[in-house]
This record gives sequence, C-alpha cells and structure tokens, in this order.
Amino acid sequence: MICEELGIVGGIAVIGLLLTFLWLGRSVVFRCPDPVGRLLAFGIVLMFGIQAAMNIAVVTASVPTKGIALPLVSAGGSGTVFLGGVVGVLASIARHSGSAPPEKA
Repeated sequence: MICEELGIVGGIAVIGLLLTFLWLGRSVVFRCPDPVGRLLAFGIVLMFGIQAAMNIAVVTASVPTKGIALPLVSAGGSGTVFLGGVVGVLASIARHSGSAPPEKA
C-alpha cells in the first residue's frame, strides 16, 4: 500500500518536471528574437512534448505500445545522448536570446 502511494507520488513528480521543462521551453520560444532560433526551440519543445505525451498514453494503456521512450528519464544509449545534445541546443538558444532583442544595424 505504501509502495503504491510512492509510485503515484513519483509519477506525479516526473510529470511535473516534464511540464516545467515544457513551460520553460515555451518561454525560450517567446523570448527568442531570431526566427530560426525560435523555430528550432519550438521544434525541440514540441518533440519533447509529443514524446512525453505518447509515453504517458502508452503507460496508461490509452494507446497501443509505440516504443517511444520518456525523454530524459528512460534509460537508453543513443536516444539519451541525442536528447542531451538537444537540451544543450535549447540552453544555447536561451542563453543567446537574452532579455531584449538585439539592435538592428
């Protein structure tokens, strides 16, 4: 009984962290002044959101098994390395976007 409650708390914590990541990624998209960076950040956030939604849907038996791993949580080889690189690109976009758009020459 206690293990079931801890599993529910852990699941809610993981979903909460993923939602926080998506919310912060959304703010990067809106803050980026460069159209290419904005589209790249939007694609990264959308990719994470779709992967997370598909994995959660499979776990809750809402859809058939697709074989899509939960981003940044599921153990894996090349997928984990790729997603780590993608998070690095999103962090770079966030760092270079700053708080104000750059001045045009």
